[in-house]
Amino acid sequence: MDYRDQTGKRHRPLFETEEEAHAHALEVSQTIGRGVLPVEDSEITLSEYVERWKATRQSQLAPRTFRSYCERLVNHVLPALGSSKVREIRRRDVKALLDAKQRAGHAPNSIRLVRAALSTILTDAQDAEIVTANVCIGLGRKHGMQPGTLTKADRQTANPMNRAQRDTFLGKANENPDRRWSVLFQVLALAGLRPSEALALKPGDMDFQG
Repeated sequence: MDYRDQTGKRHRPLFETEEEAHAHALEVSQTIGRGVLPVEDSEITLSEYVERWKATRQSQLAPRTFRSYCERLVNHVLPALGSSKVREIRRRDVKALLDAKQRAGHAPNSIRLVRAALSTILTDAQDAEIVTANVCIGLGRKHGMQPGTLTKADRQTANPMNRAQRDTFLGKANENPDRRWSVLFQVLALAGLRPSEALALKPGDMDFQG
């Protein structure tokens, strides 16, 4: 968890369980979520901030990730919240957006990605000291499953590869001229990492001597 209090001081508390972290995030949001710091951009709207974010972050993200964020922001988030001031967006506004997507028949994973895109923007706004907390964090966890969370039934539909299928897949991936994909799939298969964990790896995380 990462947030700033009313004075602008940054906090990064650690918790033993995910449930404790989400409970604390909810408490922080309720306590200071309405407070804003006296910054020059306190009146900026979400649409305006997204344009600024796009200009500064495009070179820092993988092209596919950047396109994915932009598509979900432009097609799903901004039509509902674009005219709102960033500092005035509340948890109830995000919940209403996700609930609407759920009622419209969007898949749970699609809704999760919409929330992730908005959360990325609000985290950036938090770092810029426009808001004191990211209101997307832990949304809906305390009172049940949040819109966009994969259900147990969704997870049970996964059909994992057997060893022969895995080896065939890795062999085909190795034929791709873009070696990044082959390396990624090898890491996923051999290290047993989740995609998010593998994508977050940096050279310094590797032990090439061990």
